[in-house]
Amino acid sequence: MAIMKAVIASRTERSGDPQESRFRRILVGVKFSTEDEAVLACAAELAIRCDASLMLVHVVEPSFPRRTTGQPPRETTRSGLEDYAEAKLELSTLGRQMLGKCRVVETSIRNGLAFFEITESAQALGADLIVIGAGGGYTSLSETAQKIIRHAPCPVLVV
Repeated sequence: MAIMKAVIASRTERSGDPQESRFRRILVGVKFSTEDEAVLACAAELAIRCDASLMLVHVVEPSFPRRTTGQPPRETTRSGLEDYAEAKLELSTLGRQMLGKCRVVETSIRNGLAFFEITESAQALGADLIVIGAGGGYTSLSETAQKIIRHAPCPVLVV
């Protein structure tokens, strides 16, 4: 992919040492959406090229009351624990699928606001790169992606 070559070349030019320029820990924000396939493929290719480990992170966000209608949060028959357990199972499955492509794959489920939890995870894990989906369609970024870019402790690759 041309974008990844540009990212790798850019980091190599800055540091001068190709060994120093490699990404070693790549954090991938997983939303369980249709865009995940492209995001994971891009992150896996980059991890293979750089001999990096992948950390897959999914955030279970709280349900807030709607401001416009004043309605309470949508009623569901599922509890937060059920959502968490299902997300953990799905993320573990994704991790096993990625393991054949990458040397190390870790998974983490977090609770809270997605942008905050992803940037905090990147900071805590010493991530060298965050890979996320654009989430806003073809011409725009989602609000979450914009906040991750603004608050990230490392470069962010938006797929």
